[in-house]
Amino acid sequence: MTTWMKDDANGPTVLVLGGTGRTGGRVVRQLLERNARVRAVVRSAARLPQEVAGDARLDVVEADLPALGDEEFARL
Repeated sequence: MTTWMKDDANGPTVLVLGGTGRTGGRVVRQLLERNARVRAVVRSAARLPQEVAGDARLDVVEADLPALGDEEFARL
């Protein structure tokens, strides 16, 4: 699990890589509880817990990180 924060016009967004893993899932849940905006990169969105899957502050990106090229990774 890896996190990164980016500021834009809508405020900070925290990028969580591995958002459906044991640690990443907890991090996503805690960030949302603190009203943070989160972009979670996951292999399968179906593995997200129901209590966070529909949250408007959560942006889910399904991706296989090792298969991403540099340009695709930069767009995350």
